Amino acid sequence: MKEILHIYSRVSTRSQLEGDSIKVQKDLGIKKATDLGMSYKIWDEENASSNHETFHNRPVMRELLFAVERGEIQHVYAFDDDRLSRNDKTQFELKTAFRRQGVVLYTNKATTNFDDPTDRLMKQIFDAFASYDNQMRTIRSRLGKIEKVKRGEWHGGHTPYGFEVKDDRLSPHPKESEYVKWMHEQYASGMSVMEIKKHLDKKGVLARRGDLFSTGSINKLLTNTHHKGTYSVTDHYFEETHEVKCPPIVSEVLWNQNQERRNVSDHATRQIRKQKRIYLLTGLLHCGDCGTRLAARTKESKNERLYYCPRKQIDWKKGDLPAEEKYVRGKTKSGGCGMTKSLSIPRTNAFVWHYVKEVVKDSSLLKDLFKKEVLETLTIGKTTENINKELVKQKRLEKEQGTILDTLAEVETDFLLETNSDEDKEKLHKIIVTKINTRLGNLKKEILQVGENIKELRTERSWIDWVSKYGDQVSLQSDASPEEQRDYLHGLIDRIDVWKDDENGGHKIVIKFNIGIVEDSVIYNNPKNKSGGYEV
Repeated sequence: MKEILHIYSRVSTRSQLEGDSIKVQKDLGIKKATDLGMSYKIWDEENASSNHETFHNRPVMRELLFAVERGEIQHVYAFDDDRLSRNDKTQFELKTAFRRQGVVLYTNKATTNFDDPTDRLMKQIFDAFASYDNQMRTIRSRLGKIEKVKRGEWHGGHTPYGFEVKDDRLSPHPKESEYVKWMHEQYASGMSVMEIKKHLDKKGVLARRGDLFSTGSINKLLTNTHHKGTYSVTDHYFEETHEVKCPPIVSEVLWNQNQERRNVSDHATRQIRKQKRIYLLTGLLHCGDCGTRLAARTKESKNERLYYCPRKQIDWKKGDLPAEEKYVRGKTKSGGCGMTKSLSIPRTNAFVWHYVKEVVKDSSLLKDLFKKEVLETLTIGKTTENINKELVKQKRLEKEQGTILDTLAEVETDFLLETNSDEDKEKLHKIIVTKINTRLGNLKKEILQVGENIKELRTERSWIDWVSKYGDQVSLQSDASPEEQRDYLHGLIDRIDVWKDDENGGHKIVIKFNIGIVEDSVIYNNPKNKSGGYEV
């Protein structure tokens, strides 16, 4: 009975599987069996990575190894050692099994009898060279990728939505980039992600995968830094991060405004959603010492209900604190926070709720706002229209800024290329450059001011939502649910800053309302004739 040559074949990628590589390995194995006068059996792994595999994700190799251990296999063929494995641990286990069972290994380069000391030594030497060659190939590949990144070229992989690759660089896609602009502009105007999705669905706009956009993909798109003209590439092997410039689709100002809106709303929403309990002031309380949002915890077994500053645990999770500072109270050299005294949740809730209700009860502005004729003038549509006007103005200013920057570049270039420069031309050049820079400075201030206007209008829109929701309820009903109380406070209050008060052994609390309703009053145009109108 003929001996059997067990032929093991594998490729690393699906594309190689679809090519001729796997067929070549089998054909060469069959030829080797014919030359040795053996019959053969094919063990085909198809495609499996050679760098990260174990026997758990290489089922065919695992079965082959079990057969070797049972003494059923004496001759194994692989195209080369890499086809078996490039993983050192896997290689060691295979060689140990082959040596223990007296298996002979055949490759296109050599035949190794593990019972022969010389063969074993030569095999180890060849394996060491092969391992070194693989490592150098990996390093060269990574270095080539890093050099491409440094030149501003696209390093490969999935191209971000809104871009295409031209001449090895990212370039705005004619259609997709317009949708990206539209999404950012609508989000900046106050439109929700769900509303954006509905509009895209109506237009039949598809994501890259060929399906309709999901709210998750829109959220992710809005945070993509590529769209503002920059992105970072990190090589974990060399522990290097490189910042890369690319053509922007939206302005950095607009992108930053949207991140600010997302950070404020999403952080509070995430905090509330992940809580098992409803905490009245979650998302409003901030540490006055470090600015971090206060967290809440409840331990019924210890009768513990506290708001506290989580700065220390945040620094620890990020790796900013060394181990010796993890349990040190207060501010340390590497981080932490000086507010080490927590707040009682029941007492803090009761204090804020009572104080806000007293302010609201005495507020002339709120009483005036809830009058029907005033409420009729406050519409979300009007506010959205004002936001859109500011966005148009912002776009116009940014366009002018870009034009002036181009002009400045041309002026500087022409001056540098001027061969017959004289004193008068130099003076004229300085005057022109000064005027251009002055205009650029003014434009920057105007753009920042428009950004502030948009931010205020968004706050106004939230306020109108609150007014519309509570109608003429200046003071919420005493039997309101915890959810209603929380929504009521979040509509009125912008933030609550808390400091530890060492002098009095408690805390100092500062409440910032969305509008000025503290100690406000009504001023009549004619105190003797109150029907003549008034101002709040």
